Amino acid sequence: MDRVIVKLDAGDNKTLQQMNRPANSVNLGSIIAGIKAFKAVYKGKLDVQIMFMPVNLNQSEDLAVLLKEIQPDTVQLNTPLRPYPIEWNRDSRGNHTENHTCTTRTLKVVTKEEAKNI
Repeated sequence: MDRVIVKLDAGDNKTLQQMNRPANSVNLGSIIAGIKAFKAVYKGKLDVQIMFMPVNLNQSEDLAVLLKEIQPDTVQLNTPLRPYPIEWNRDSRGNHTENHTCTTRTLKVVTKEEAKNI
């Protein structure tokens, strides 16, 4: 691969739990350490994708510090466009349509003005 995109949505562990619901053993420190270890051996381009929502809107400075530490080639700033599944369901990943059996919830999004400020 010549380009890998990693996700980083939170500037602290509490927000990481709220947004990404990782496995119990995963925390922000282990994610950052893993990204840095990968970058040390990976020869292609490394991008970081950040999803901004109301819950992490006040963490842009914390995320900027982490990005400075990681030194990605590109940073992608996003806001959510699709609903998320309420329960864990592997088959529902990315298939949040009316015809799918997975129950979803619409995400709260940042305003256009908030996105511009970020």
